Amino acid sequence: MAGVANPPAPWLRPPVFTTNGQVRVNWSPYPAAQQYRLFSQTNISAPFVENTSGAIAGFDWTGPLGGPAQFHQLQVTPLSSNALLSATVLHRLTYGPMPGDVERINAIGPQAFIDEQLAWADLVEDLDGAPAIVNTPIPVPPPPPLTNWIRVSAIGTASNTNIFLYLNTRGTVYVDRVTLVVGTNADVGPDLLTNGDFEDPTLTNAWKVASIFSGSVITNSPTVDGLAASGTNCLMMRSTGTGSGDGASIQQPYSLTNYPANTRF
Repeated sequence: MAGVANPPAPWLRPPVFTTNGQVRVNWSPYPAAQQYRLFSQTNISAPFVENTSGAIAGFDWTGPLGGPAQFHQLQVTPLSSNALLSATVLHRLTYGPMPGDVERINAIGPQAFIDEQLAWADLVEDLDGAPAIVNTPIPVPPPPPLTNWIRVSAIGTASNTNIFLYLNTRGTVYVDRVTLVVGTNADVGPDLLTNGDFEDPTLTNAWKVASIFSGSVITNSPTVDGLAASGTNCLMMRSTGTGSGDGASIQQPYSLTNYPANTRF
């Protein structure tokens, strides 16, 4: 506000209003203000006292709603002439106050700071001796773990005429080369399942697919080399919920009737 010796006093913007269950008083800005204080009184002829029931933020005072109607006055404490000069110098000669600038200008005075800024030839240049700036490269994230086929075999008796494939929670898994043989030796004997290696791209030609597995498809292998456990295709089982037996799985009948109870597979 250069050239304005006595700027006009700030004025409260009427009316005082409520917002979010609080009383709010707003006023116009005052140049170079160091502090605002709000004074209130229910009797306009009585001395006003500082209203400490609320808080000031920017150009607003917000306080609790309730109580009698009040008159308000605003008190402004301006910056001292030295503080105002220091702030003006920092804004005119620099890009604004930086950490340490305010303390330095207060220590040496505005004029000395001005002289220092204008005497650029006296500034100490330490670029030749300063440590080199080293840009640390962003670490490369590790690659995803390799996918590989895991062979699992189990021996036991059966109490059904269907084999069920399902997940015990929602998710996705790849399956290939499912075989079921009679006896205690894996892969020995006729395979009782059709399209257990999922080379037939039409899954439903042999398998019955429950609704929670409707997103399952026969696709390429997810391995690095793209090779399935057998052939070129595999089954991507995708479940939207918890599976179980009939009606909540991918299933296939392997017999029209039950085998004898002691038959092992």
